[in-house]
Amino acid sequence: MNPETTPPPEPSPSPSTPPSELAGVPNLAKAVRESWKPCLGLLLAALLVLPAFIWYGYSNYGAPGIQAACLAAGLCLMGTESALLLAGMFKGTVHAVSATLAGMFLKTGIPLFVGLSLDKAGGPVAEAGLFGMILVYYLITLLVWLVLVVQMLGGLNPEAANKTVANNQDAKKAS
Repeated sequence: MNPETTPPPEPSPSPSTPPSELAGVPNLAKAVRESWKPCLGLLLAALLVLPAFIWYGYSNYGAPGIQAACLAAGLCLMGTESALLLAGMFKGTVHAVSATLAGMFLKTGIPLFVGLSLDKAGGPVAEAGLFGMILVYYLITLLVWLVLVVQMLGGLNPEAANKTVANNQDAKKAS
């Protein structure tokens, strides 16, 4: 081949660039470092209301009520913490909204699927009001998650919103 017509070789990535950044995949370790405070806040908020659930479960159903309260807390925390980590992992990328929506699926799907399955199977924990506790615990973790995600993702940017509205109006005029 003629050296004048061969294309120059593509530059190789520097050894200091992590492979995850090269592939466009977010860095999980970085997400955990940045998301640990919101995750801790969610855990503390969930543990703050757990004694009320335990008291309700024990006073109405005995030991299965305590198990139902702890299981509801664990399921809702597992789903909500994973949603919070997912939102933190894609923070600042073009996939932030998609990750938040996928996190909502985890946050909703994990407790409701397991809760419905255990409720359908029956038993003392299901009879102790597990599904009702899951629903109430879900609402509490939803409120805390919403505040933490908005705070973690930087809230609403009025300038960006105005720019988006202006771009949409320009697109309508062009068509």
